[in-house]
Amino acid sequence: LRRVIAFNLSGPFLLGMAAIYFYKRIITKEQLFRALFYLMLPIFSMITFMYLRTPDFAEIRFGGVALSETTGGFGPNQVATIIGFAVFVVASFLYVKERLTGFLFADVLVLIYFAYRGLLTFSRGGMMAAGAALIIFALIMILGGTNKLQNLFKYTIIMSLIMVGIWLYTSNVTGGMIENRYTGKNASGVKKEDVTAGRVDILQAQLAAFYSSPLVGVGVGGGKYFKQSGAESIASHDEIGRLIAEHGLIGIFMLILLFITPLPNILGQNYYVRAFLFSFYLFWFLTINLSVMRVAFPGWIYGLS
Repeated sequence: LRRVIAFNLSGPFLLGMAAIYFYKRIITKEQLFRALFYLMLPIFSMITFMYLRTPDFAEIRFGGVALSETTGGFGPNQVATIIGFAVFVVASFLYVKERLTGFLFADVLVLIYFAYRGLLTFSRGGMMAAGAALIIFALIMILGGTNKLQNLFKYTIIMSLIMVGIWLYTSNVTGGMIENRYTGKNASGVKKEDVTAGRVDILQAQLAAFYSSPLVGVGVGGGKYFKQSGAESIASHDEIGRLIAEHGLIGIFMLILLFITPLPNILGQNYYVRAFLFSFYLFWFLTINLSVMRVAFPGWIYGLS
């Protein structure tokens, strides 16, 4: 019981600590870029480890599921989440003309390789979150600056060419299986009945748990063991559903508090700051909906928003 509670509350506990630490704290642009630079260093180590631990691609059976063979043996969802954020950091540095490595060409190569490794995890959530955050970041920056149409056209062309190139190369390496993965098909190319990998069934079970105990929920970790019509117990992939199921109306209050607290600060900033803060906020929201809070990242990024 202690391990179940610790497993489910460690992420929210870290979120609380980060939120308290960052609340109304003033940091400079230089401090933010320095923090993001330091964050990238262990990710470089992780990518290097993944490269060394990944077997020859001919030995890997690419299909319609996430792969631990290309992530150094660790959870593909969690690894893809961190790589996705690294892609966002490098791309945002390039946009605002900050140099991560000190050289433009090297930064572009880092961006390309990180995006490539992120796709090779075959975990869609992390890369989709990175794509959404980058689109929002670029739109806020472009619409807030000068030469809006010119910049919109220029950066859309540049990013499209880079991403198409990475996608075609990854497709060639994986024998076309990356297309099946992102279009919800299995290894045979047949459309899966449930493209959400069972997340809808889990959410239905969580709602049933909420209806059974709407005030305080079924308890921390109880969602995994709540049985409905003989369904198997499955760990949650959605923090919003978990909060509602396991904490009831208190969980709903928690969600409202989490959603509204950063918004006045984000909306009250200039477009440059708003682009970063809203991207961090979006990363938190998308991550907790795709892989819950099984790493420290969503709590930290929420605090930073």
